[in-house]
Parts: sequence; C-alpha cells; structure tokens
Amino acid sequence: MNRKQMLLALSAALAFGSAATLVVEHVRAAGIPTTGALTYSGLLQDGAAAPLTGATHTLEVKLWSASTAGTLLCDTGSPTGPTTLDGGRFSILLPDTCTTAIGTNPSAYSEVLLDGTSLGRSKLGAVPYAVEANHAVSTDSASGALDTRIKTLETRLGVTSAFRVHLSTNNIAQVPDQTPPTPLLFDVTPDYDLNGEVTNDATKTTFSPKSAGYYVLACTPIFESGAPGAATGWGAAYILVNATAVANNGYYGDLWTATRRVEVVTHLNALDKVTCGADQQASGAARTVRSGSSFEGMRLAL
Repeated sequence: MNRKQMLLALSAALAFGSAATLVVEHVRAAGIPTTGALTYSGLLQDGAAAPLTGATHTLEVKLWSASTAGTLLCDTGSPTGPTTLDGGRFSILLPDTCTTAIGTNPSAYSEVLLDGTSLGRSKLGAVPYAVEANHAVSTDSASGALDTRIKTLETRLGVTSAFRVHLSTNNIAQVPDQTPPTPLLFDVTPDYDLNGEVTNDATKTTFSPKSAGYYVLACTPIFESGAPGAATGWGAAYILVNATAVANNGYYGDLWTATRRVEVVTHLNALDKVTCGADQQASGAARTVRSGSSFEGMRLAL
C-alpha cells in the first residue's frame, strides 16, 4: 500500500540497557482510510550503534497519556513476531484504536517493547496529517470548552446586517417648514440590503433589524432651495427610532444644495423602526431634498 509519510520529528534515541537503542522515525498515514490508517516505524541498533538484524525479535507498541504512569491509550496487543528486521528497521501496523487515540491525544507518548523489554517512552512530536484532518472533519460536533467558545463567538457576531439606500432623482421629498422631523422616502431598490431589513411605504423608508444589537447608522439629506441665496434658514438631519429622534445634526445658512449628515452608534431591539429624517426652518416655504441623499447602517459585532 502506498502510504504518505508524516514525519513526527521524534528523533529520540531511547536506551535499552546497554544492548540496544531505538530511533523512532515516523508514523505513516494513508489518507483517512476506515481501517489500518497508521503504522509505527523505527530503527533498532545494538550497543555499538549498528543496526540489529535477524528475525527472532518480538515487538509491541503502546501509547500512553504521560511520560510516566498515566493512562494506557492503546497498544498493539500481543507482541508481533518473530519480526524480520531490514537493516534494523521495522514497521508495525497500529490498531484502529490508536488512530482514534492519537486524533484526540496529540501529546501522547509511545513505548516500544523489544522482546518483552521496554525501550522507554517518547513523546509524539506532531499528529499525523490524515488523523488531524479526520479530527477536523468532526469539529462540527465539538463539545466542552471548544463548543462553548464557538457558541460565544457566534452569539457575538450575530447575523450579517448592512444596508444603504439613496435618492437618484432631485426634489422627491417635501420637508415642511418649522415642523417635527419628516421621515424621508428613498429609492425603491436599495443599493444593498444584506439581511432583507429595509422596506418602503408611500411616505418613508424604514430599516427594521431582525436581531437586537449595536448598530452604526447614518442619515445624509441634501437640501434643495432652487438657487443660491433663495432660502436662508435652519436645516437638520435626524435618525429616528420608533418615531423618536436619537441623534441629529443641523446648521444655519443657505439651504441651496446644503448637506447635513448625522451618525450614531445605538442599541436597537429586533423589529425597531428606524428612519432617516430632516427638518428645516426657512420662514414659510417647504423645501425638498435632492439626489445623492442617503441612509445607511450596519450591525457591529460586539
């Protein structure tokens, strides 16, 4: 079987009395097969660092949760053998219980027994890619601390909510003189409305969030008086939540193509009614707002 080598950077020489040492080379992984996913390989040397030879040795591999004592996570069971060594090298197929153990315990320790005698324990330096990939596949059923963190982040992020509407034609909305703020009506088709929260009726455009949270909102009416100097007075932009002003920005001066913009960060409840409004005081005549006026907002991930 063609198995992809996943080097674990163990490279630890473990003493076996004065007679033999073990150099752990790697665990091999082949994709994510349903059985026989991993093999354990190493190099056995004698006291003079020469490769052990012969076919009279038995081998066993155990995985532990700690370098000493700890919990036995899995083992190969009865010693395998007699095992034929190829220049001191060996390779043992690990049982499927070890695949699961490594996937959930990447800091496990391995122990090799040669002819019934332990060569000590060595920490796994990395998780084989195929096993880690299989673990990643199962994260949709995460539990415990990971699940709690994921749910906390999902709650904080909430749903995606952002919109923008504008006026494409001059003189659409009449703003009466010296009256409460007038909600404005924008183009029927929004520039964007990511969560379907903007509606128009005969007189106004309303943003109604589907989820509670903190939102940044902006209202920018551009007043139109017909000609420079035709009207001097007070003009203001408002953000209204359920018909009550929560922010405004105004000025006094020439109302010919005069732009006012108000921005606010505020908490909204689900299904609140948010509108962009304007008022003006110019001694009698009603004024209009013109193309380029806009209303926009987005939910903050707090």
